[in-house]
Amino acid sequence: MPESSKKKEDQYFQSLKDHFANLIGEYMEENQIGFNEMYRRLGTSAEQLSKVLKKKSNLSIKFIAKIYALIGFPECLSDKKSNSRNKSIVND
Repeated sequence: MPESSKKKEDQYFQSLKDHFANLIGEYMEENQIGFNEMYRRLGTSAEQLSKVLKKKSNLSIKFIAKIYALIGFPECLSDKKSNSRNKSIVND
């Protein structure tokens, strides 16, 4: 893989980790729930949630699905009116 592609991949990966850490943190704040309640709601371990919040976790698609199942799936990703190239693979 060319160096520029690797660098871009690393940047995207970090952006995703930042996004999910912020998304969970905002959810916790808005719903006034603590760390223990959050990992219970996600059905995960305290260790896994801690890694995500510290942006040190390799997020699996399964864990991302757990987050969206709890918090809600972004409308921009589930918009059924978008063109066929950008259509969501999620069927509601």
